[in-house]
Amino acid sequence: MIIKDLILNKLRLFYIGGVLSILLVLLTGCELATAFGEIFDEDETTLGEISYYNQDGSTYNYSYLNLDVQSFLYENVFINSNKIIQDSLNIFSSQSQREYFYYFNNDANKSYYKPGNILDNKEHDGYDYSEPYSKVGVVINPSFFTISTQQLPDHKSNYFFNNVPSDSDCQGDLVYCSNMLGDGGFSDGVKLVSNNRQINFPKVATVAVTPTSLDDYAFIGVARNGVLLSQNVNGLSYNDISHKLDEYYGLPEVNNGYRYLFEPPYFTGYVDDTYFTGYNYIYFESANRSSLIGIALDGFPIYGPYEYNRGLEPTDLDQCRGHIGETGDNFTNHYHYHVKPIEHIISGDEENLFIECFSGSVQSIYEIK
Repeated sequence: MIIKDLILNKLRLFYIGGVLSILLVLLTGCELATAFGEIFDEDETTLGEISYYNQDGSTYNYSYLNLDVQSFLYENVFINSNKIIQDSLNIFSSQSQREYFYYFNNDANKSYYKPGNILDNKEHDGYDYSEPYSKVGVVINPSFFTISTQQLPDHKSNYFFNNVPSDSDCQGDLVYCSNMLGDGGFSDGVKLVSNNRQINFPKVATVAVTPTSLDDYAFIGVARNGVLLSQNVNGLSYNDISHKLDEYYGLPEVNNGYRYLFEPPYFTGYVDDTYFTGYNYIYFESANRSSLIGIALDGFPIYGPYEYNRGLEPTDLDQCRGHIGETGDNFTNHYHYHVKPIEHIISGDEENLFIECFSGSVQSIYEIK
């Protein structure tokens, strides 16, 4: 028996070696790399054909805990307090701030300030801002609830510095506008301006038979602080404007609030050591990669890319990036989404950077204008 097993093992090895040899002959180097990559590359979760329609947990009723819906939303989802957002800046004296406070010069190239280019001594004292944040409003209707938001973040953003008038005598009104190479300010100088928006969500979210495409939606949901989870900004996709993102990977829409375009680190605690090096980040309470981010327009909650208490992406996501599982909060064992991880977003990506589609039904009138 031992001799027989040895012979069978050698035959198996010979067979496998023969198959690999044939592959090496038939495939070019590039094709071979692709072939093996498809077999062994497990960096990104593969979305499955599984459907959670009509399964236990596929429906979420916002009043199922016998709480009124408004109380539930303030206790479990939306920020329920006003606050003041503050920050200070002195790029003349702070080397670390000069490394992340960028602007676009007259040739539209990304540039960084240098002390020698700041011509007005009055600007050597630096600048600061103090901006009010207003909590999200919630109104309950018979079959849906409406949230009202000023569309501003409850965290710092260097774009707030564009709201601060310059101390110098130059013609522009942006901070450090005396810079000889451009108009000054942060990034492209767009100001962060609030604009009230009212959005409807179903009180009972239910997985539908057929998912709904995101194609006709400029935003797919709302974050816990009222910031829209957007597909584009001013009609431009992530790939068009990724070079303008602030320290929290967001940016303003002209005269229309602030936007997240993919996983917001403020809620998930994602750290990129190569972006805004030396910046003093402040994150949402208990932020981690499985934290609640907000609610999609179909009413289902949206979480960070990792599964609760596992530190890994779920392996049972459907085609919309949703599943039924634990969340560690009052949405546990009900359907919810997990966003695409930042580290899986590559140059050229343009859409569906949060989820891939809506599993539930969106209100026919989902926004009050």
